[in-house]
Amino acid sequence: MVALYFLAGPLVEGFLKRQVVGQTEGLYHINFDDLHLHLRTRSMTLEGLHLYPDTATHRRQKENGQARRTLLEVQSQRVTLTRINLADLLFKNRLHINTLVAERPLITQLLDESVEEGRSLGSGSLKAVSIHKLALQKAKYRYLVLGRQSRPRHKIHQFSLKIQDLLLDLQQQESLTKMILAGALDLNLMDYTYQTPDSVYTFRIRSLAYSSGQQVLNASGVAALPHFHANRVLPENRRHRILYQVGIPLLSLKGLDLAVAFRTKRLLLDQLLLNRTALHIVEDTSTPDSAAFPGLSDMYASLSHYLREISVRELHLTSGSFGYSQKESAVHILHRLERADLHVQALQLDSGTLFMPKAKAFAEAVQLVSEHYTYTPPNSPYTLKAGRMQLSTRDKTLQAEKLHLAGDWDKNDRLKNRGKAKHTFYDIALPELHVSEFDLFKALQTSRLTIGRIRAVQPAIDVRTDQAVPKTEEGPFLRELYPQVSGLVSSLEVGEVMITNASLTHHSKTGDIQLLQQLEHASLAATGLLIDSAFIFNPEVTLPLQEGTVTALNYRYRVPYGNPTIALAGLRYSTRQQEFWANGVEVVSSQNANERHKSIDHGSRNIIDLSASALRVAGLDLIRALKTGHLEANILLLQNPEVVIQLDRTVAASQEGSQGKGKALFNLLDKVSVNTIQLEDGSFTLNEKLEPVLRTHYLEHVTATVSGFELTPSSFAHLQSVLPMQEMTLLAKDYTFQSTDNLYTIRLDSVHYSTRNQEIVAHAFSVSANREVNERLKAENPDLASRNLIDISSKRSRITGFNLIQAYATGQYQMEKLLLSSPKVTILQDHKVPLTANKTTTNQDTAAANGAMGQLNEMVTSLKVARLEVADGTFDFQILEDTIRESQTLEHVALAIDGLRLVSLEANDPLDIFAADDLGLLIQGYTYFTRDSLYALEVKEIKASMRNRSLMADSLRVRPLFSKEAYDTLFTYARNRVDAVVPEIIMQKISLRALFNNQDIIAEKMMIKNPVVEVYRDNRLGFNPELRPPTLQSALRDVELYIRVDTILVEKNNFLHPIIAIDGIKPAVFVLDSIQLQAYNVTNDTALIRINNIMTVNASALFMGASTLQVRFLFEMDHAKDRYTYQGTLEPMDFSALNPLLENMVYIRIKRGWINKASFSMEATGEEATGQVHFPYKNLKVQLLNRHNPDNPGFLLKAGSRLVNWLIIKSNNPSAFGKFRKGEVKVMLDPQRSVSYHISKSVQDGVTSSLMVKLVHRMVSKFVNL
Repeated sequence: MVALYFLAGPLVEGFLKRQVVGQTEGLYHINFDDLHLHLRTRSMTLEGLHLYPDTATHRRQKENGQARRTLLEVQSQRVTLTRINLADLLFKNRLHINTLVAERPLITQLLDESVEEGRSLGSGSLKAVSIHKLALQKAKYRYLVLGRQSRPRHKIHQFSLKIQDLLLDLQQQESLTKMILAGALDLNLMDYTYQTPDSVYTFRIRSLAYSSGQQVLNASGVAALPHFHANRVLPENRRHRILYQVGIPLLSLKGLDLAVAFRTKRLLLDQLLLNRTALHIVEDTSTPDSAAFPGLSDMYASLSHYLREISVRELHLTSGSFGYSQKESAVHILHRLERADLHVQALQLDSGTLFMPKAKAFAEAVQLVSEHYTYTPPNSPYTLKAGRMQLSTRDKTLQAEKLHLAGDWDKNDRLKNRGKAKHTFYDIALPELHVSEFDLFKALQTSRLTIGRIRAVQPAIDVRTDQAVPKTEEGPFLRELYPQVSGLVSSLEVGEVMITNASLTHHSKTGDIQLLQQLEHASLAATGLLIDSAFIFNPEVTLPLQEGTVTALNYRYRVPYGNPTIALAGLRYSTRQQEFWANGVEVVSSQNANERHKSIDHGSRNIIDLSASALRVAGLDLIRALKTGHLEANILLLQNPEVVIQLDRTVAASQEGSQGKGKALFNLLDKVSVNTIQLEDGSFTLNEKLEPVLRTHYLEHVTATVSGFELTPSSFAHLQSVLPMQEMTLLAKDYTFQSTDNLYTIRLDSVHYSTRNQEIVAHAFSVSANREVNERLKAENPDLASRNLIDISSKRSRITGFNLIQAYATGQYQMEKLLLSSPKVTILQDHKVPLTANKTTTNQDTAAANGAMGQLNEMVTSLKVARLEVADGTFDFQILEDTIRESQTLEHVALAIDGLRLVSLEANDPLDIFAADDLGLLIQGYTYFTRDSLYALEVKEIKASMRNRSLMADSLRVRPLFSKEAYDTLFTYARNRVDAVVPEIIMQKISLRALFNNQDIIAEKMMIKNPVVEVYRDNRLGFNPELRPPTLQSALRDVELYIRVDTILVEKNNFLHPIIAIDGIKPAVFVLDSIQLQAYNVTNDTALIRINNIMTVNASALFMGASTLQVRFLFEMDHAKDRYTYQGTLEPMDFSALNPLLENMVYIRIKRGWINKASFSMEATGEEATGQVHFPYKNLKVQLLNRHNPDNPGFLLKAGSRLVNWLIIKSNNPSAFGKFRKGEVKVMLDPQRSVSYHISKSVQDGVTSSLMVKLVHRMVSKFVNL
């Protein structure tokens, strides 16, 4: 037996070594210091065991592509194997061991990263290994990377492992779940460390114990530690943007069956306990987002090879904490949660709950309690804090305590340098919040969050506005938030909302922080809240509540930089009724505060005090207003208002101040509109202050109605000039205006005013001067007495185009039209009051007036009437000198004055008392018949403007009252029948005073536009032998009126002159089209003529519609014989264009011919004319006509035509021999004919002499009047 023992030892040792080498294809070798065999028990003990890989074999296998990726090395002081079944090993290639105990083994696993994954491990001929009991005692484990053995990737300082019924099926290496089977497992380890391949993370477990029998796993000191430096030195594409730091002091898993989990890939737990778990996330914003970072689906796909489902009956996370930081140049903590307790029942994480959460809930119940949460965004002035929050899905409740969204002024100031500051932010404190009937899982499954009741206790909301930060155009908050949460929750339904004892404040900062608004002791009760996409994106869906009621004890609003302060008491608003009530309204202004603000240019001109017994607003939808920024109301009613306004005109209107108030008003709203505003039975007092002037307006028993009120930032900025409403109507029993010292009183009885018509209608209008006050001033202080006192009384008055509100705001009482019907005006001028230097006429509204006269002048100079009409008025001028009173009365006065303003009450002439832009004349439909009843002068409209110094006649016509057929029955001798239409005559820079007072015509320019003139004349009646028409000079000199016109312009005149010759049948027609005429220095002023005695007339026209005729006349106004000269040109034209004139005048028709450019130059007096006509032409041929039958001249006339063309009229000028015939003119003028006839006769004489040689001309002239 002993010999067998000594022989078996070496045999077994050799057999073991050969089996290891053979089964691993030479990759592994085994050595041991000593071998102890126990043949009876079929056991052996190996001392100093060392199993190690052959690196040379590994290299050869790697070259052949057969190498394994991981290698294993085992060292142990002692390994004991009992009951080894050698028969199965020898004959069945299966190794069965009852017990395997390894003492202090050191297990080292080597990873060769150069070998691809998925290589088969190989098993030789060995098919399976089964061990009934496996025990590793005080073992150590290392996982090393080949070539970097100095840094273990996995390391276990010490662990003990017990496994029962272990089976290794080496034929199933493709699946570890099939390859390894075990009955029971007990594991204890100490100090486990894992280093990630990129060295960014280190994972540690201080201790871990697992018992498959008890199915419990306990671990302590679990931690995941990031290495920031290691992450920074990585290449940018491999760098982690987000790093996680996790610490779990105590981890416990109950009901854990690792074998089942390993086999089924389902982790089933009865309980999971995490104690004092701390999670901190650090995001490095300087690292770009990695597109390769796996998403949820990618992570699940990679883990599903090992684990597909996690099911936990109970999950407890106690005393957990959380932090989230961002790191760039420094680390900034965004989120911090100091404590959280989480209890989850029936937690289920699988593909269904992860990817189809609406179809399958991830848990049965969740209870969360958190304490001391803080959120601090870096680019926002906000800090969010939550003291304690408790969520229970089983109880369907959410409770929160000490919620605070803190808006920090200082933090917002620091953000200004980065352009991240906010114009408006909030500070919200909520001590208690209770949410009940809150089904979280149902909300996640249906995307509809339904809450039974929300109750908030004592919330305090402060709206903070920094005026130094520009307001950005941002969309509605809900529209920005909805896309972010709609994936989980698309609608919110709340059955009941209760807010009790709330407060709301609004602070504004422009240097100092001012409290603008304050709402105290407010409560809200609302039902049926519904917020969904229809409400958020459809502007027509305005009310997300079935009903809501808001009440408050007090509300105060303080206008920025001064006055006033608005206070409301006993507020109530109901969404069902859409009505707002206030039991009392007060607007209180502080005179002292206004004086202080004047020093910084924020003083207000208007200081308002108002009180009313009640305020009611109907048709008010506040929900729609908050959503759209448009506050709309149907009716605003103010009962028994008493309004007192102190208007300080020493303060300039501040546009900046108005914009500041507008910014505060429109911080939350873009527009405010009210259909109707009513003020019932109130009173109104306005005190206008302009040192030392104080004027007072009273309105009693006032009822005002405003329609279509609409206030926007733009209209608010222009409140001084434009009222943002469609119409305001005002009814007042009495209106009274009193000046300083009660010197003047203006009264209107039963006043009605409408802004739509901008019209004031009063039953009675009166201006009364207090003569007793003036007499007292004369006696006590004559310098303050008034020289002129005015009394006006009218039973009917109408003012149109009058903006009453703007007048009160600016002090400029501007009216478009003032109509007084049958007024009686009395002006008393007291000559006992001296006329001093400071009472001279002025056009300025001055604040330097001293005393009553100063204030009166200030008052009247601020009165401007665009148009004043007095119909059938009576003016009584009374002059008081000593005790003698002179009076002058003008009755039935009709007056139209534009731009009227009172400037002085000292002058005697009413034109000096009043200043006017245009004191004028307006005549429409004017007709004047001449004394002989032959003509009617018709003018559609005549306008005269003193301001523009112009007179305009529109649509003037000189219309003959007799027809051409009646011509010969009315006249004995031939005379002109004139029919003229002048669309417009304009006289500029005309002296209307000279025209109205003396009928003198003094103007710089007279323009006659587009006249059409026809002068018809029948010379068959012969000429009046006594007629002696004057020259132009004598006619101008003999006019009785004074005339001085610098320039006369005639534009586009068409002149038609039909004339019947003495022996004629039909009229010959002389035509000038498109006449342009300029006359200069037209005057009969002898003094001016001595300075310049030439009147110049330039004219151009289209002669007979064929050629341009240009003429320049020079008239010597002081010549004894009225000498004048003229010269002109006629552009080339067809000779036949003269036929309309020649055929019926001299019975000659031009058959052909062409006139080259002709010219003429003449000198004439009233007696004779001399000059020359240059008249070149060619190919002239004429035909004599039968005046009774022009188209059939007959034989004799045809023969005469040949004779004329052959002997009398030359066909060309110059002749074929180049000789040019000059048209010499020397003619005595007929005194019975006009200047125009003389001019045409002179030119005609020169043309006629150019048509024939001198001898023929002299011979023909003996027989024919050429």
